[in-house]
Amino acid sequence: MKNIVKRRGISYLDDANEDGESSSSEYGKAVEENRKLLADKTPGQIQLERFEKYGQVRGDFTIEENGEKHRLLNVFSTSAYKKEAERILTKQQDYNKDITDEFIQAYLTILTGKRKYYHGPGNEKSCTDYGRFRTDGTTLDNIFGILIGKCTFYPEEYRAAKASYTAQEFNLLNDLNNLTVPTETKKLSEEQKRQIIEYAKGAKTLGAATLLKYIAKLVDGSVEDIKGYRIDKSEKPEMHTFDIYRKMQTLETVDVEKLSREVLDELAHILTLNTEREGIEEAIKVSFIKREFEQDQIAELVLFRKSNSSLFGKGWHNFSIKLMIELIPELYETSEEQMTILTRLGKQKTKAKSKRTKYIDEKELTEEIYNPVVAKSVRQAIKIINLATKKYGIFDNIVIEMARENNEEEAKKDYVKRQKANEDEKKRCNGKSCSSI
Repeated sequence: MKNIVKRRGISYLDDANEDGESSSSEYGKAVEENRKLLADKTPGQIQLERFEKYGQVRGDFTIEENGEKHRLLNVFSTSAYKKEAERILTKQQDYNKDITDEFIQAYLTILTGKRKYYHGPGNEKSCTDYGRFRTDGTTLDNIFGILIGKCTFYPEEYRAAKASYTAQEFNLLNDLNNLTVPTETKKLSEEQKRQIIEYAKGAKTLGAATLLKYIAKLVDGSVEDIKGYRIDKSEKPEMHTFDIYRKMQTLETVDVEKLSREVLDELAHILTLNTEREGIEEAIKVSFIKREFEQDQIAELVLFRKSNSSLFGKGWHNFSIKLMIELIPELYETSEEQMTILTRLGKQKTKAKSKRTKYIDEKELTEEIYNPVVAKSVRQAIKIINLATKKYGIFDNIVIEMARENNEEEAKKDYVKRQKANEDEKKRCNGKSCSSI
C-alpha cells in the first residue's frame, strides 16, 4: 500500500479520459492501450503480466510481436490506482479489524491528495511570494490572478477578460462607431446599433463579411459604401462579432440568455484565468455562492473551456469592466470612438508641455520614433494639425486614432521582407548543421 502511494499515477490523465481525448502519437496510443486494459484489470495485474512475459515493468520499452514493434508504458491514472487500493483494502477488512471504513477513507485521501496548481508553493507557516500565501500577509485565491494587468484609467481595477459579455459588447460598439455608412449623418443611429448588437448575439454563425452585409441592408446601401472597418493581413474585413457569447449558446445545460451581465462577466473571468477542471470547479463554487450553477452545469462548462481554449486564450482587455460600463452608454448615444469619448469625459491623461510656438515641429516630435511607418503617420497627422490650426486657430482638444501598422502597404512589405529573411537564415543554419554532422 505504501508503494501505491509512492507511485500513484498521473492525475491529469483522468481529465483527458473524461474529455474523451486521445492522441495519434506513439505515447498517446500506449496510454490509450493501458486505459482499455484497465476496464477489467488493475494496474498491478497489468504490471505483473508484463513482468512475467517481458521481464520488465517500469519505464518506457518497446517489444516486438508478429514482426511489429509495440511500445509499452508503465503509465496509469491516479483514479486507476485508487480503485485498486479500494479493492485491496476492502478485501483486507475481512482479515484485519483495524482496517475500518475511516482508515480506508483516510488512506485514499493521502493517495489522491495533491497541491492545487493554482495555489503554488508554501503554506500559512511558510510564506513565499511564489505561492498564494504572500510575504506581505495577503492570501490569494489563485496565484495567476496577480498576473492580470490593471486598467489604464482605473489603476485599482483589474482588466476585464476579453471573453466577458461587457468586453464583447464594448468592442463591437467601438467598431460600429468607427464605420462611415451611406446615410445623411454618415453614422449609425443608436437604434440601428442596438439592432446590430441583437442580430450579432442571435446569429448561429457570423463573420465580418456577413455582418457588413447586414449593416448595408439596414442602412439601405451596399457593402462597398461602408468604410472605416479594420482589415486583416489578407485584406479581408475584421470586426468583433460576439463570437464567444454565440458559442456559449450551444451549451445544453446552461441557458446563456437568462444569465445576467454580471454573471457572464464573472464566468468569463473564471474560464479565462483557469484552464483545468479543479481550478474551474472551485472558482465557480467560490464566486457564485447563490449556487447559480449545478454540478452538471459546471461539468459542461469545464468541457466547454477545454474544447474552446483558443477563445478564452485571448486573454485580457486593456480596460476594466468598470470603465467599459461607463463608456458603453456613450458608444450607443454618440458616434464617437473610445479615445474621443475618454478625452471628452476627462479620463485621458494629458501632459502639459509647451515651447510657446504656434505650430508643432514635426521633425523634433518624430526624431525618437524608430518605426518608419509610425513616424510617417505622425508627421502626416502633424501637418494636418498645423494646417487646421492656421485656418481655424488653436484647438481645445485633438484626438487622433492612429492607423494600424499592418494596414499600411509599406509595413506589409516590410513584414514580408523580414519573414523571408528569417526563413533564409533558418535554411542557412540548417544547412550548416547538416554539413557539420
